Amino acid sequence: MIYYLLFSLLFMNNSDLPNLPNYDFTKAWEEVDSLYNNGFPKEAYQKVNSICQQAKQLKENNHLVKAIIYQGSLSLQLEEYGVTHTDKLFRDELKNISSPYKNILHSYYGEFLNNYLQNNRYIINQRTNTVDSVDLLTASSAQLIQMIDKQYEWSLKDANLLTGKTESYKP
Repeated sequence: MIYYLLFSLLFMNNSDLPNLPNYDFTKAWEEVDSLYNNGFPKEAYQKVNSICQQAKQLKENNHLVKAIIYQGSLSLQLEEYGVTHTDKLFRDELKNISSPYKNILHSYYGEFLNNYLQNNRYIINQRTNTVDSVDLLTASSAQLIQMIDKQYEWSLKDANLLTGKTESYKP
């Protein structure tokens, strides 16, 4: 009886991650949209995390970028410290992804920082400059503007990518 329970627990834990070669991203994204539109953002967030893991394992960077953007958006809605979590998410993923996907993430990260600055300008304008601050919660307005500018500059870093065809990058 105990072996049966352990055996079933083993399969229940692996049920979140389907077999890699047969993973259907289109169906998974439709499920995320359905969950979110029907008022289940936590379940949608869990599904996006699963998609992100699959995309990393299968090296499907177009789906990975989409999953990171969804993770950030849902984290902002669901978590008390969603801003710091989303900031860390972008920073971590930018270290591990290659161009042109890295350029796209830099652009979205810049947009995230800009939205944070616009939505919290009153509080941020009361801050003074700190030495080498990269922390969103202590950075001054001038430092955040500098961070935003850098992200947008890095998103345009490789000019050859700007003239290429985009059909192969569609999820």
